[in-house]
Amino acid sequence: MKVRVLTSLPILLASVAIIIASSRQDIQLPDLGLWNTDKLLHLIAYFFYGIFLLIFINGNFKLSKGKTILIAIVVGLLFAASDEWHQSFVPGRTASIYDFIADAIGIALSTIFNTKIAAALNKIFN
Repeated sequence: MKVRVLTSLPILLASVAIIIASSRQDIQLPDLGLWNTDKLLHLIAYFFYGIFLLIFINGNFKLSKGKTILIAIVVGLLFAASDEWHQSFVPGRTASIYDFIADAIGIALSTIFNTKIAAALNKIFN
């Protein structure tokens, strides 16, 4: 099996970015005028993380659509859970089930988005 750099780089960079952000004690979130900016940012980050996981899996393995989605969800949830656990060791940070739920929603939305886009493109080009 040959791992392709172009399909591996986005998930690697996203993973590193999330770990670095989770390791910082002094994160100042932008005021977006929303009730809970933190949860929205978690959802967005993990939406893209899910997309990058799907790109990685599709680009490196020959799996069915169902298996690809299942693996992306499981790996994404494990990474999100490990990230929350990691934050529990960072001074000034805490692990939060609500952050994990926002992460999970982002991952789920990425798989739905990917499925809908793939179906639309298939319809257009086939």
